[in-house]
Amino acid sequence: MNKNLAKKYKRFVKGTKGYSNFLEALIVSTTMALLMLGLAFGLIYMDKKGTPIPDQYLLLIFAITFIIGSVFFEKQKFNRITSLIYGGLFSASVTFVITAIVGGLIYITKTRDLPATSVMISALAVCMIISMVITNVLSYE
Repeated sequence: MNKNLAKKYKRFVKGTKGYSNFLEALIVSTTMALLMLGLAFGLIYMDKKGTPIPDQYLLLIFAITFIIGSVFFEKQKFNRITSLIYGGLFSASVTFVITAIVGGLIYITKTRDLPATSVMISALAVCMIISMVITNVLSYE
């Protein structure tokens, strides 16, 4: 029985080789679209109820990402002041995104006033299209 399963798996893998680019694009655009929706719902949550993460944890996230960002930009041959500035911008951006996504998850799981399912699916579809365009623009050579 295991040999039969192995043959089916090999046939499946052999048949999907040409589709790996399509599958990769679908996975990337869907993931980016879900993150966009999470950010959008997080912004709604933060507008209604404030930040979902306590201030001490926000400061900790900012500090960790500031160190990571500063070291990264310093390794990219930026001078120390520039790497600190870029590290600060990087950490502020990452802290905001993490806060918004956490707020979005809380909003989706605990709020009863979500949009209709048709609106959610349409928003996901629009975000998938936008993320595919962004991916293609950023990877243009």
